[in-house]
Amino acid sequence: MPAAAEVTRKNWTNVTVLFDNGEYSVISGVYEGGDQRVLGERWNGDESRPRGFPISSAYPVWHVAPGFLEIAILHALLDELAAHPNSVPTDSLEQYRVAILGELELRVPLRELS
Repeated sequence: MPAAAEVTRKNWTNVTVLFDNGEYSVISGVYEGGDQRVLGERWNGDESRPRGFPISSAYPVWHVAPGFLEIAILHALLDELAAHPNSVPTDSLEQYRVAILGELELRVPLRELS
C-alpha cells in the first residue's frame, strides 16, 4: 500500500501532502501546468488490492477532485484529524492541519467571511 509520497506525481508540480492516514491520501498541487492548485486524492489499498485506486498501467496515481468538492474535502480532513488525531503520524498532525487551513484560505479568503 503506497504512501502519498510514493505515488506517481507525473503531471503534478508544487505538490504538498495534506493528509495520509495509510488508507486515504490527499495532496494539493498544480496539475498538468494549470494556473491554480487543485486537490488529488486516492484510496491507498489493502491486502487484496495493494496498489489502491486509482491506478494507471499498474501504477498508483492521483484522481483530481472536482472543484465543487474541494472545500468539503478540506473540511472533512480537518474533522478527521480532530476526531482521530492518532490516525496520522504525530509529527505530521500539525503539518497537515496547517497545510489544510492554507488550502482553505486559498479557496475561501477569510476577508470574505467577515
